[in-house]
Amino acid sequence: MLEHVNAQAMDATFRDLELSVGLRVQSIRIRSGQALMKLHPFSLEFVQPGTVEVVVTQEAVADMLSRHSPKGIGSFKVEAQDGKLYVSAKAGIVSIKAIARMEIEDGN
Repeated sequence: MLEHVNAQAMDATFRDLELSVGLRVQSIRIRSGQALMKLHPFSLEFVQPGTVEVVVTQEAVADMLSRHSPKGIGSFKVEAQDGKLYVSAKAGIVSIKAIARMEIEDGN
């Protein structure tokens, strides 16, 4: 029975994902040099550090905020610029604005 596969290089792309927190991700691309893929249970081990590129649209962030916001807050708009997220929303007749960074650490 085949237990593992050694790869000299890896380049994998996942598209149209939804994270458990409700954020829709357009794509995730993982690239590395040598990698070991174990089949039972499935896992990937990288011999050297690889790179991960994640693409999330401004609209996807606004949609997630709308779905998880407290009642009465809505009309979210998100603009990404210079590594920051500029978020605006409405709470009744009041406009709310924030500047934020998005960071995913340890899968959270």
